[in-house]
Amino acid sequence: LGEVVFSGWSSDRICGLVEEVECLAAFTGIRKELSSFTEPIWLKSYCLAMVQMLNDYTPNRSPNCIIIKEAKRMLRLFRGFKISKCNRSANTVAHSLGQIGRRELSSGLSLKMSRPACRQF
Repeated sequence: LGEVVFSGWSSDRICGLVEEVECLAAFTGIRKELSSFTEPIWLKSYCLAMVQMLNDYTPNRSPNCIIIKEAKRMLRLFRGFKISKCNRSANTVAHSLGQIGRRELSSGLSLKMSRPACRQF
């Protein structure tokens, strides 16, 4: 199944919709991962719309089309990739990090499971 290589969180007051934030988070994570290796990756998100857009091979015409197009281009540079939806309850660390970023207006990237302590919300 692999291991968690990094986790990220951010607060972005410029984004208008949650879907846009999720697309930017995926884009940032893909770009960061690509800078360190090209082995197969598995991107999991609880944002169904973003997962569907990244898995769809037809042209994207959503407000996030530029982010999605570039994320798809970068994904093709890996030896393989899988994109799937997971339930928020199955991804509690990511959800907790997102809540930290939202509440504290902070951003960060944590490598090799050395993420900040997550609090219960």
